[in-house]
Amino acid sequence: MHTKQSFTRSWQWRYGFLALLLPLFAWSLWLLPGGLKAHLPAPFTGIIISLMLIFNHVAFMCVPSGRIAAGLRVFAVIWLVFGCAYVFTHGFSGFF
Repeated sequence: MHTKQSFTRSWQWRYGFLALLLPLFAWSLWLLPGGLKAHLPAPFTGIIISLMLIFNHVAFMCVPSGRIAAGLRVFAVIWLVFGCAYVFTHGFSGFF
């Protein structure tokens, strides 16, 4: 029997990837006023993509099974659909 824990379920992956996503979200918030002043066609793209990654990571990697996990997963999938629709209709112009 193999008792070694897989990498995707280890605490390094759970919290390490979350530690990378939170600065991405903060960077997107920091760039938002400049995007609004420049009248970019999609100034909220970075925030929506960052939240999409955070919600999915938390819902599928950080929360144990149960009703709360099921609710978070449904919310994450709904946000994923919303995020993809926003990005494909408005483009990536506000992200970079």
